[in-house]
Amino acid sequence: MNAKLFKVIAAVYTFRQIFHNWADVNVIKILRSLVPALRHDARILVHDLILPDPGKLPLSHDRQIRCVKSHLSRYIVG
Repeated sequence: MNAKLFKVIAAVYTFRQIFHNWADVNVIKILRSLVPALRHDARILVHDLILPDPGKLPLSHDRQIRCVKSHLSRYIVG
């Protein structure tokens, strides 16, 4: 049996709902620590919710998106 049969080498790394609670400096550290393990054709996908700074949107829209984010936080773990 070929020993490489069970060797896993990922070409895509997905970070879902991970970075939104981390400071930018820590996110950079996390991503940089991944670089040595990346294949030359690897891709990194980041799926996260990014909210604008308070006051950048009309108040009604700002409240609506922050309310949705608050509700999602209750149901999404990780």
